[in-house]
Amino acid sequence: MGSSPPSPPPSPGQLTVNRGEPELISPAGETPHELKPLSDLDCQEWLRFMLPFLLFFNPNCPSMKGREDPETVVKEGPTKALVYYYPLAGRIREGPNRKLAVDCAGEGILFVEADAGNSLVELGDSMRPPCSFVDEVLCDVAGLGDTIGCPLLLVQVTRLKCEGFIIGSGSHGTRTRRTRTVSAARLEERDPQHPETPSRPTCTHPEFEDIIHAGSMVTKSDPKNMARRSFFFGPREVASIKKHLPPHLVSKSSTYELLAACLLKCRKTALEIEQDDAASLSSGVNR
Repeated sequence: MGSSPPSPPPSPGQLTVNRGEPELISPAGETPHELKPLSDLDCQEWLRFMLPFLLFFNPNCPSMKGREDPETVVKEGPTKALVYYYPLAGRIREGPNRKLAVDCAGEGILFVEADAGNSLVELGDSMRPPCSFVDEVLCDVAGLGDTIGCPLLLVQVTRLKCEGFIIGSGSHGTRTRRTRTVSAARLEERDPQHPETPSRPTCTHPEFEDIIHAGSMVTKSDPKNMARRSFFFGPREVASIKKHLPPHLVSKSSTYELLAACLLKCRKTALEIEQDDAASLSSGVNR
């Protein structure tokens, strides 16, 4: 009898993952049990979602040589960090008038280990956003749209056959940043910002206003029909963009301001929005 033919290689962008059972990781020490109300800025409706992040690690990277298994480090590290960042081990609760608060009870974050039969080379360009296998490398028990009563942080470590690995993490936009003191330095604190009664605004905030562009592609097109692509901006691309700036702005503009202005200008052109019309740009930051 002849041997069975080898299994065909996975199609580009196709990822087959075997997950372990999800488990909760709790703080390694005692943490305060308290209810932390979130500010009105953090209670905004558009922040009530989970933002996924995918980190791909090449096994040939010199800094990875001789390191512990990634799942061990990623699993044990948060237990110590959650002692200081204890609100992340809590749960979002909703109160009157849809106001949110973090119930700091040390319930823990969600952690999953997984194995995949692919290598980074086989995944190729499918790793670029919009990534087609987000659901495979980020275990989301409750659903990315859920916020109330769910873990504030989800982590999945997926080992690849090339000995590389993927860390998928999801964190909610509506989470508190108030923490304990680490060493002698104070971490960023955010006191709840509640409006005065009656309201007495001291300045306008156009960033919170809805902008309607009549006649533009924004109002005429179905968002589902719009293509999503990723672009890389390195030193060469940034230098090229700077050549289009007036001389007095070259030294004053940060890289973020430069890229934000470029993206906004290109987006307005693509969506047929007049360049002089106001428009908004939201950006996610991996902190």
